[in-house]
Amino acid sequence: MKFNWKQILLLIIMPLTIVFGGLITAAVAGFAFGYTGSNNMRSLLEDNEAAVPTQILDRKGRLISELVGSEKREIIYFHELPIEIVTALMSREDPKFFYHSGFSLKSTLRAVAFMGSRGGGSTISQQTAGVKFCDRNEMSIKRKVKELWFSFNLERDLSKEEIVQLYLNEVYFGHGAYGIEAASQFFFGHSARELSLAESAIVVTPISSPTWYSPLRFPETAQERQRFTLERMTHFGYIKPETAESALNDFWNRFDRTRSPDETYQQLTGTQNKAPWFTDHIRSELQTILSGTADIYKDGYIVETTLDLDLQEKAEMAVRFGLDRVDQVQSESYQDKNDSIINKYIPILDMLCLTNNITGIDNYTARKERRLRDSYVENTSPTVALLALMTGNNQLHDLARKTSRLKVQESTENQVQSAMISLENNTGRILTMIGGREYDKEYTQAILNRATMGALSPGSCIKPLYYSAGISSRLITPATVFQDKPIVFHEKGKDPWMPNNYMDVFMGPVRVRYALKKSMNIPSAQVFDTVGYDLAIERISTLLGIPEEKNNRTQFPHNLPVMVLGQIQVSPLRMARAYATFANNGVSSEPHAIMSIKDRNGNPLGEYGTIGLDIEEQVMENREDYRVLSPEEAYIMTTLLQSTVKSGTLRNVSHYVDRSDFDGMPMAGKTGTTQNWEDAWTCGFSPYMTTVV
Repeated sequence: MKFNWKQILLLIIMPLTIVFGGLITAAVAGFAFGYTGSNNMRSLLEDNEAAVPTQILDRKGRLISELVGSEKREIIYFHELPIEIVTALMSREDPKFFYHSGFSLKSTLRAVAFMGSRGGGSTISQQTAGVKFCDRNEMSIKRKVKELWFSFNLERDLSKEEIVQLYLNEVYFGHGAYGIEAASQFFFGHSARELSLAESAIVVTPISSPTWYSPLRFPETAQERQRFTLERMTHFGYIKPETAESALNDFWNRFDRTRSPDETYQQLTGTQNKAPWFTDHIRSELQTILSGTADIYKDGYIVETTLDLDLQEKAEMAVRFGLDRVDQVQSESYQDKNDSIINKYIPILDMLCLTNNITGIDNYTARKERRLRDSYVENTSPTVALLALMTGNNQLHDLARKTSRLKVQESTENQVQSAMISLENNTGRILTMIGGREYDKEYTQAILNRATMGALSPGSCIKPLYYSAGISSRLITPATVFQDKPIVFHEKGKDPWMPNNYMDVFMGPVRVRYALKKSMNIPSAQVFDTVGYDLAIERISTLLGIPEEKNNRTQFPHNLPVMVLGQIQVSPLRMARAYATFANNGVSSEPHAIMSIKDRNGNPLGEYGTIGLDIEEQVMENREDYRVLSPEEAYIMTTLLQSTVKSGTLRNVSHYVDRSDFDGMPMAGKTGTTQNWEDAWTCGFSPYMTTVV
């Protein structure tokens, strides 16, 4: 007689399970009556909605980026799901799902008898409760009782369809994919709304064991479990056998076996960040605005911003063009300098090679090359270092030390950095933002956004700010004449200061308009001296948006060369605010980046639903409180700065601008450089926009 061990095991376990089931039921009842939490599962579900990333949109509603935490989900509603995924899930996990009230004794017995090979013992409701409200890693009776109790409550307060929807949007499918939409996008490259029969049968397989049933890691095992699910669907009458076999064969004939088993959903579908510096700025703003219980990585906010992606793209192209030009000039400068170093020591190398019978250095060929640098570094430098050690020659030691730095310009620490920001003049909306040369994704929390946080010296770009104080106080006019000649300024308790002009060229008597457009230091020092510290600093601090700092001697020291030549510390954003005031008829706008914040369903988030418009309306309603210059004074400053573009320090850059989009549009601005050319600025504006680079 042949024994069926599974049947014998079932007969032994069944009575024990019935007893055990009774004990569990009693325990659950006691737990339920003693539980002090909410009795409404729908409200609990609202508090435990699936993690959804915050979306950051530009001013035209286009996606800039998403703020993604460790779990990225997109909610799929039950009515959007193909029937195949629902029937595959039920066939695999819980065939009687639509007929029980949250617990199936038969499923539990089957799981025990067949050691889980035909699905788990927990119902879909129990699994949903476990995912939502329990620690699934905890192996204890207490956890199972709690899970069962929540399962009963789910069944009481939610429909079967809502439970399935909740389950499929919550469960982990492996490879970093949380929820059915992420799993479908990762495994098949399309939405869960388009899942086929075979795809549905295999995508539910990793639920019970995301690692061992992964079709990427163990395709044979996954295929076996997929076949089992299809057989179960056939058994329950959802599909015909020939349909199952055809779907299975077609799937594996098209399956891509070349994909890496270690690939993750985040690597495959990471959202492209079209404006990373701006995104970080928004992240910081949201963390301040929504401080408290809000989680910007999971709560699925929709943030409508002021950025214009079209302008941002042009800004990035412009900055890249400028940096490439700087890199080229810098590289040529290093090249010329290093060539001269190498040429200086070539005769010494020739002599040492002859006297020590050393081969391998072909200096004759090197001399013939127009550029010696690359050849020298690759072929000659190691031998030079060796000769220095052998001979103890100080000159060779010096050469080895200097030539070890020949590629220093390739180091990121020595690369020229950049920042750029644009504002809409009349609203203060931030239209573009670039905070540096390269955005390092690995250090997003510590990265310096030079556009908003950079403490940089604006150089001569500070001059229009205190010139405007002279215009407003009627102490100067565009026609006021100052003497451009050597002059010494004496201040009590300070060393005498004699400013210099660029290349020590002196023009004699010059008008204010000419002095500003040519950025002359000596007349500017006389303008500042005429205006005085109090008026000048009050105007500068107000235009920069920090009037409360006007008495801060660290920020604005009573030091003539520091103030006249712009050696204070300020960010490009604040300089953009100052210049935008000239363009906006003397009224200062509040720079801002967020127009509105909505919840995941698109509803305005309380007072933050119109946050940007509120800022703009506040300025409009209290326009005179934000007025820094009269319209007439702002007009005079604008015409002064137009002269800079027409015939001043900005006259030579017009050929870089595509005038086809700006035919006839007036432009104004100012350049500024700091000591030793450490920083170079351009602040410019049209009637509509101000940009600082």
